[in-house]
Amino acid sequence: MISLFINTFKSNAYLVFSSSLNVLLTASLSFLLAYKLGVYEFGLFASLWAILTILRSLSFFGLKDGSLKLYSKNNIWHRDIFDNILKASLIFTSICIVILVAVGTTGDSEGEAYLSLGIILQLIAYSLVEINSVYYMAINNKIRVSILHTLVSFANFSLLIFYMQINEVNLRNLSNVLILSSILISIPTLCNLVYLRKKIILIKKIKIPFKSYLKVVTPFGLAILFQLLYYQSDQIMLRYIDSPESTSYYSIAYSVFSGIIVVPMVIFQKSIIPKLFLEFNVDKTLVWKKITLYAKYLIPIGIIINILSLVFIDDFIKILFGMKYVKVVDIFYYLSFNIPIVLTSLCFGSYLFFEDKLMQKKLYIMGAAAFINLVLNLLLIPYFSYYGALVSTILSNVFILVSYMLVYWYENPRKFQKNL
Repeated sequence: MISLFINTFKSNAYLVFSSSLNVLLTASLSFLLAYKLGVYEFGLFASLWAILTILRSLSFFGLKDGSLKLYSKNNIWHRDIFDNILKASLIFTSICIVILVAVGTTGDSEGEAYLSLGIILQLIAYSLVEINSVYYMAINNKIRVSILHTLVSFANFSLLIFYMQINEVNLRNLSNVLILSSILISIPTLCNLVYLRKKIILIKKIKIPFKSYLKVVTPFGLAILFQLLYYQSDQIMLRYIDSPESTSYYSIAYSVFSGIIVVPMVIFQKSIIPKLFLEFNVDKTLVWKKITLYAKYLIPIGIIINILSLVFIDDFIKILFGMKYVKVVDIFYYLSFNIPIVLTSLCFGSYLFFEDKLMQKKLYIMGAAAFINLVLNLLLIPYFSYYGALVSTILSNVFILVSYMLVYWYENPRKFQKNL
């Protein structure tokens, strides 16, 4: 079993490394900004960044997975797919820009309004990067996909480090960094898109109407949107229902949480799930057995990570921030109990990627989880601040895990009982 983990890691080492690096760079950017901006201003930034994270999924609404699915049918990346991606991305990104403009104009300060301009340009840069990455994923160019995965986060982090040497960091100056980063990324990625469109073959026999294309991508888009609503809504609702300070503490705790579990999650997502997907079309029974076997490994791994994180979190936060963010330790103490739950959910939830009918069930589960999380946040945050968000998160994660396991049980009850 351990050799299987190693082999799957080697086969996708570039993607595993780049995805892990992307999460770690994003977390490092959050830590650096939390230290430089202070609790209040960082809370404003964290809520806007959470909105950007959700809108990124909307601006590229299932286009990656849906387009790759269409590509796999003919094994030809023709211009109809590419043009549909461009058209859909333009429509969805425009909607997201309108939303961000509305958020920026209702901000509490001029700095927050100016920051929203940098966030808008970041959204455009992310969309251009995603369109490029879809093409390179289709032709299995793992090196270029890996570079694109880390391009935005690396540019943001590097420019911020450079900017800190010549000027102080505040919301307005941070927006300047994001604007410059977005421009530096958008120009070459846009030029590359023009080149790719000319390069891609126009096949007159294959026509994909835009409405048909949207039907293919919508389930993937909704699943990702619900998932991000579920994960990011806590920080947004803390900002607008409670205070930016609560958002700041919660955001740091969540960044630590994400950084801790990134390696096992990325290895499973980028290496193991694609392998299971190919095996599912050949031998479903083998995949069912492997999922249970993986779960038996991920549960103790999650518990060990949980225990180790609790041992070191206090010193880690105090070394980085001193006593300014000491409340993060208390938040992370409760948030860390989600680690084994999330890893186990990832394992059983992977089963729902393998068939269209199962993907529909995943969509319903994530939609229900997002709804439960939103309702619980509305009920609990006004009275319990970030503790209410923590309770909401834990209960929603338990709901997702139980739902995934029930789907697995329902689809294959005898094999599931036997493997246990």
